[in-house]
Amino acid sequence: MARSLLRLSPGLCLLFITLVASSSALEEEASQKILIFASYNPGSPWTDSVGNEIKDQLSIYYPGAEFSFEYMDTKRQEPTEARLNKLKNLYKNKYKDRHYDVITCLDDDAFQFLLNNRDELFSSTPVVFCGVDFFEDQMLTAGKNFTGVVEAFDIPGTISLMLKLHPDAKQIVIIDDQTATSKASQEAMNQTLSRFNTIVSFVIWNDMTVEELQRNASALHEGSLILLLNYNNDREGRAVTHEESAWILRSASSVPIYGTRDVYMGFGVLGGAIITGQVQGRLAADMAHRILQGVPADDIPVIKELPSSYIFDMLELRRFNISVQRSASSAPIYGTKDVQMDFDVLGEAITTDQVQGESAADMEQLILQDAPADDIPAINEPPGTNIFDMLELRRFNTSLLILPSGSKFVNQPFQPRADLNNRNLSGLDLSETDLSYSDLLGSDLSGTNLSRSFLIQAVISNSTLIRANLSGAFMPLAALDGSDLSGADLRGATLLGNYLMGSNMTGADLSGSLMDQAMMDNSTLVDAKMDGASLWAAKVSDANLFGASLINAFLERSTFVNSQLKGANLTGASLVGANLINATITDADLSGADISAARCMGANLSRSRLVGSTMGFSNLNGADLSMANLSGSYLSASVFANSNLTRADLSDANLESAFLNRAKLVEAKLVNTSLPRAHLEDSDLSNSNLERADLTNALLGGCNLIGANLNGARLLGADLSLATMKDAYLSGANMVGARMNWADLSGSSLTESQFSRAELFGANLTNCDLSNSDFTRAYLVRSNLSGCTLRGAKLDFADLSSVDLRNSDLNGVIFANVHLINADLSGADLAGSYYNSMNLKGTSWHKASLKSSEMVRMVFSDVDFSGADLKNARFSESFMNNLNFSGADLRGAIIEKTAFEKCDFSGANLEGIKYDDIALQFFSISNLQGAKMSMDLQKGLEKLRSAQIPQPS
Repeated sequence: MARSLLRLSPGLCLLFITLVASSSALEEEASQKILIFASYNPGSPWTDSVGNEIKDQLSIYYPGAEFSFEYMDTKRQEPTEARLNKLKNLYKNKYKDRHYDVITCLDDDAFQFLLNNRDELFSSTPVVFCGVDFFEDQMLTAGKNFTGVVEAFDIPGTISLMLKLHPDAKQIVIIDDQTATSKASQEAMNQTLSRFNTIVSFVIWNDMTVEELQRNASALHEGSLILLLNYNNDREGRAVTHEESAWILRSASSVPIYGTRDVYMGFGVLGGAIITGQVQGRLAADMAHRILQGVPADDIPVIKELPSSYIFDMLELRRFNISVQRSASSAPIYGTKDVQMDFDVLGEAITTDQVQGESAADMEQLILQDAPADDIPAINEPPGTNIFDMLELRRFNTSLLILPSGSKFVNQPFQPRADLNNRNLSGLDLSETDLSYSDLLGSDLSGTNLSRSFLIQAVISNSTLIRANLSGAFMPLAALDGSDLSGADLRGATLLGNYLMGSNMTGADLSGSLMDQAMMDNSTLVDAKMDGASLWAAKVSDANLFGASLINAFLERSTFVNSQLKGANLTGASLVGANLINATITDADLSGADISAARCMGANLSRSRLVGSTMGFSNLNGADLSMANLSGSYLSASVFANSNLTRADLSDANLESAFLNRAKLVEAKLVNTSLPRAHLEDSDLSNSNLERADLTNALLGGCNLIGANLNGARLLGADLSLATMKDAYLSGANMVGARMNWADLSGSSLTESQFSRAELFGANLTNCDLSNSDFTRAYLVRSNLSGCTLRGAKLDFADLSSVDLRNSDLNGVIFANVHLINADLSGADLAGSYYNSMNLKGTSWHKASLKSSEMVRMVFSDVDFSGADLKNARFSESFMNNLNFSGADLRGAIIEKTAFEKCDFSGANLEGIKYDDIALQFFSISNLQGAKMSMDLQKGLEKLRSAQIPQPS
């Protein structure tokens, strides 16, 4: 290594040092914030391809960059004016406090939206667009701060290619739709067609339903070609993906299909002059990089021409008998394994003649295995013709290469398009054999070696392949419906679009196999092994996968409706967008699986393990997840309405903005769970453990929290109106600004909790322990706190109007600026309490204990202290009007600087009371009938009366 470094030139050394220094400087800079603003939805291959390329390219220059993605979803939701206004308001709230250094936008809808709204939403942040079909220079006025890449499809190049490969073509049918993308490219397409209309006629289908498109495509005959431009929405507004549109045509039509987008390849499109998403993403990323380096967007020219590549699908080339020969330039081939073929599309390299050397006999010699020469008896060539039985040669594993030249063969069935229906081929070695398009209906292939064989579109329905070896077999679009493949070895096999309905694959090994879009409804896959297999968009409904292993399998957009997956191992599997409606997945392991945006309505996942799984935006309405382990899972914005999560473990899970309306979460474990803005209305959380859970702004109206543990929970701004929380545990809970109107929290433990600014109108808090809790500025009007313990509680500025505090324990509590109008504190323990600066009207302290309490700068009106224990209490700088002290015990009380009128002290005990001259004057006009008083008070009153001191008005 040292020797190699010594050979570096001085220039390279300087470059290396410069790069290291630049890297260090970059690390010191604040991370760049980049927004990728897409027209369509996540999961769209085109959108993902372009977006990921932008992110990957920019990450090279800015490893610490923060990327945000925004999707307008205009393919599935029409961008009407109302819809765009709704998005504008949504983004205005979402991004009002966010700043981005650059925005990259994908496709026409996002481009037009930002042209109209960028300045209002993103404060003139520079924009780089790509994927834009309709562009005119006047769109970008001076200072607009926009630049980008125009999506210029090579339609002329594709049509030229079509006419070169099909010189007898009479008609080209162009498939398009009414989306913004199609309308934007209409003018360019019209100009292109005018160049070719003297050579071939054109028909445009741009306003059809899916059914009409299939019907019309199936009616096309030889001499017609299809050019698929864009078909993402049919006439009825149905959303169709790029892959689906290609496959819809491929499954219906018998004529070649061409396209201009790379996302069509592999789904029935033969080829074309293709523009790739990676190219556009790379160019857009380069522009964004220049902007981040300080170049104004207006100084970067818009790119209006894109490089295209000729890309072909080998399966489709074979289907239409188009051969491939080597030439100067190269084009990638889909449908082959690590194959790079050379093309010269303007010369004679591609023809429609049968390829020489591809005869059945030549292929047989290529695929047979050699036997040792010593094991083969010598053959002396006699006069005449040597004739051999191919079946017997196969049976004894004899190579054709050692046979005399000019030999002829009988029973030579193993070639493409062979008729092998109802044959007994069990135990044969057919490895690497090409049996494409062959018929093997009802045949017995038990134990047969078909490894690395070619079985393209072969019909093997209702056949027996028990313990057959199909590892590495290439068999797209083959029919295996009703066949028995139990114990078969299909590792690494290509089963694209296979028909496997009703097949038996019990114990089969399909590890690493490619089964995208396979039809497997009603199949049996008990204990099958499919680790690392790809089943993208496969149909596996009503199937039995009991105990199957699908570790790290790719199952995105696959369908498992009503399927049995009990005990299956789906660890690390990708089920994004999958359909699991009513599936049974009990006792399964889905740890680390990605089930985002999946449909799981009515699915049974009880007792399953989903630790660390990702289920964001999934729909689990009515699903059974009882006793499931979802700890540490990402479940943001998912729907669990009406689902059963009894005794489920959701500890440390992220359920932000999730919908759990009417969900059953009895005894569920939600320790440290993140539930901000979650919808839990009318759910049953009785006896659940929500310790330290984050329920900020969560909606829990009407939910059942009886016996729930919310100790240390965070309920800032949460809505618990009408919730039932009897005997709940909320010690140390944070409920700042929470709404708990009419909630029932009776018998709950709420010690050291934070209720600042909380709303508890009409709430039932009877017999609760609220010790040391903070109710600063809380709203408790008409709430019931009878029998509560509020020792050490903080009530500053709280509104306790008309509250019921009978028999509650408020010993030593400080009442500062508290609203207690019409409050009932009868029988309450308020010994040592302190009251300051309050205006009380209609408050009742009947038989309350107010020993040693202190009331300063108070205004009392129509207050009831009858029978109250006011021993050693102090009234100072206050005014009392129409107070009832009848039967009260005021021994040792202090009344100073206080005025009172219309007060009733009948039957009260005033012995040892301390008073000033002001109080004495007011005592003289009060009702003191039957009151006990000390001698000094009696003498003072008598002296005052005898001197006829004027009574105060």
